[in-house]
Amino acid sequence: MKTDNSAQYHMHNKFAIIDSAVVLTGSYNWTVSASNNNQENILIIESKGVVNSYQNEFIKLWNSNMFKNYE
Repeated sequence: MKTDNSAQYHMHNKFAIIDSAVVLTGSYNWTVSASNNNQENILIIESKGVVNSYQNEFIKLWNSNMFKNYE
């Protein structure tokens, strides 16, 4: 698990990669309130090229210094 390590800048990406085959992305907040009350959007993408791009972005973010690492 990692948490935001920055006092000034924050990562605000919202995406999930499922089985290296599907990307979920959009404004959707993964909360009950968002599900029941908010006007949210979510995009489901099943393009291998797009999935690869999101996986590369995740790896770049994970390996950056913007997060505090808990192991």
